[in-house]
Amino acid sequence: MVDRYHNRWGLRLAGMLLALGMAAAPGAFAQASMPEFEVDAVCARPEAGNVEQTRVDLYTKIPYARLSFISTPNGFKASYSVMVEAFETGSKDEGRNLVQRRLWDRTFFVENYASTQTPEFADRTTQDLLLDPGQYLLLFQIEDQHSNETFVRELPVTVRNLNKPIAVSDLILIDAHDVEKHTIEPSVSNRLGTDRLGLQLFYEVYTSKPQRVSVTREVMRTRKASGPPLMRTLLGKNDDEPGGEVSYTIDEPRRLSKGRNPFIVTIPMDDFKAGEYLIRVKVEDEEGRLLDVAERALVAEWTGLAEHIQDLDEAVEQLSYIAKGKDVRHIRQAESKAERLKRFREFWKKRDPTPGT
Repeated sequence: MVDRYHNRWGLRLAGMLLALGMAAAPGAFAQASMPEFEVDAVCARPEAGNVEQTRVDLYTKIPYARLSFISTPNGFKASYSVMVEAFETGSKDEGRNLVQRRLWDRTFFVENYASTQTPEFADRTTQDLLLDPGQYLLLFQIEDQHSNETFVRELPVTVRNLNKPIAVSDLILIDAHDVEKHTIEPSVSNRLGTDRLGLQLFYEVYTSKPQRVSVTREVMRTRKASGPPLMRTLLGKNDDEPGGEVSYTIDEPRRLSKGRNPFIVTIPMDDFKAGEYLIRVKVEDEEGRLLDVAERALVAEWTGLAEHIQDLDEAVEQLSYIAKGKDVRHIRQAESKAERLKRFREFWKKRDPTPGT
């Protein structure tokens, strides 16, 4: 039983605080609920045609569990339509100006019913628009053809000018890529789990002539994740704690070919903590002059333990209020994040009053 350990009331109080915190503000620190669908928009240079405009690649990702499936001889079928409207935005007085609309249909099949109810499985679509550089609001609308249910998302987008002597496309986080087929699977979402051991990134560098440059990639943690609001308040912690440390940086000399230069790189994140990050890729000439830069923000959400824990180091720190010093030291002295996680789990497993559940 939990109560026989050294701080009987401390353990009970911690449990009450967690329960109260989860009831009061579950969205503040629990895993985010399943979104209706994810969207992304990435700027790239057109393959051909009017290079004064920018190609905006549109990605959608909708969980199977959000769609309605019907049984057919070929399996369970889902059908939906996607509409994207691009509004040019300026000052508040100017309002929105609809400049382009794109509509497409999607039908796909899955073999078994269980897959249709699994949030981890999702269907993806890809389309593109040609837009002038500027500020836009993209309105995504998905309509389920079987249930007539409609989902809507808005996405502010800065369409960058890539018609320059040298330019870097927007950055794409990818889940996988096929080397032989030269295809990638975008992550679509800016939210990633801390259980990732690395970030895969795709981008292109365009140049009007062959030249030698220096390409710098860096990841900066701009803000740490805050813990459960009620718990942090009682422990005297600030919920708005800034980060700002550089988590990763590398500088590589490269010789660029004329035209399009694609890059697929892996950024190791051995200690990927929860929080907000900024990924930056910048290109400089041999004299160190900045030629172009592209950035992308992402949010790392804690995964792998109880839903109310976002940061392993912070969880161990809070553990010191209810655990013996030797137990906390044992966890802290682990040589790697994986070993700390293992010891943290073992600590609670030994104290589980109902281990069979």
